[in-house]
Amino acid sequence: MDYNLTEKNNELKTDLIHVRNVLNDCESKMSFSTNDELLDNIDSIIEQIDNKTFTVSVIATIKAGKSTFLNALLGNEYLPSSNVPETSNLLFIRNSEETLLQKNKEVIKGITNIKNEIAERNRNDRENGVNIHNKYTLFVPYEKLDSLKNLNFQFVDTPGPNESDVPSLKNEVEKILKVSDVIIYLMDYGKLNSTDESELFSTISTIRKDLLSDIKSKVFFVVNKMDNKNTNSLNEEETINFVKEQLKKQLKIDSPNIYCISAENALLAKMIKNKNYKRIDDIGRKAFGDFGWSDDDTEDIKVSKLTNIILEKFIEKSGVPRLEDKIINFIVSNSESLFYESIVSKVVNIIQEIKNVFSTKKN
Repeated sequence: MDYNLTEKNNELKTDLIHVRNVLNDCESKMSFSTNDELLDNIDSIIEQIDNKTFTVSVIATIKAGKSTFLNALLGNEYLPSSNVPETSNLLFIRNSEETLLQKNKEVIKGITNIKNEIAERNRNDRENGVNIHNKYTLFVPYEKLDSLKNLNFQFVDTPGPNESDVPSLKNEVEKILKVSDVIIYLMDYGKLNSTDESELFSTISTIRKDLLSDIKSKVFFVVNKMDNKNTNSLNEEETINFVKEQLKKQLKIDSPNIYCISAENALLAKMIKNKNYKRIDDIGRKAFGDFGWSDDDTEDIKVSKLTNIILEKFIEKSGVPRLEDKIINFIVSNSESLFYESIVSKVVNIIQEIKNVFSTKKN
């Protein structure tokens, strides 16, 4: 990171520590109650400065396969997926040697337990209302980052702009998007050329207009489920041109970053490579067809058929590795400015929160 920007970030860190101390003094000496969430946010920014953490947020249209996409990046089924919108709240995902879910201060281990806990949270949020103060962070190894020793990434799984109908949650999502270094907007290939195509792209515009203007240069538009195409469908080049035309016409976005992927194919292959054979029949039928694959074979026979060559081809042709490389290269190439802008934006939000706290006390 550029020395001048590093120095500026350290100055911001010093100022934040001072502000935190002042707020703590107000509590102890003046019986002035500050917001614990505000102090947590200050600590979070200080931690980001110390760890040089970059944020990649993922939003999607309904049923576009967001959970499958994130699972494909991570290489296993950590997040639940179903035919109903699953993401009810923010989920932070960080690279770690150990796999665990931190639920506020509680720690949950084991892939099945983690998946069940996230599913239960989503169900409770949708039935009883969203609790934005419940913070969930998933720690999981992310092999793409092994070579990047000086940079840390966190993914944020967010409810889509047409799902965040809870005002407080919508504000949280917008704050996250504003400080994100990269935003992945996932779309469903099967809906692109349908009668609701206008609605599909207009969901992005439900984000505040000023925010959309701020973030559009760092949005990667990703068309998922390309494995569903057939000879009568748009090919990859036609799909990219179609999306490009719609974004320019409806959202005034020129020269967008557009990629086509099959998240499920990447996920299925990575699951086998990680010795998770729960969905081995799904990838077997994709690889060999209904007549070349038998669900009745033993697991050993099935595993022997799915050689590393076949699995690597699935992963490569899915388009997911290419997208990952583009995103990581974008962040690495712009790390100095992205990181500083992210920190400054968060500090501005903190200043506004502090003003609100003191304004409320004054009144």
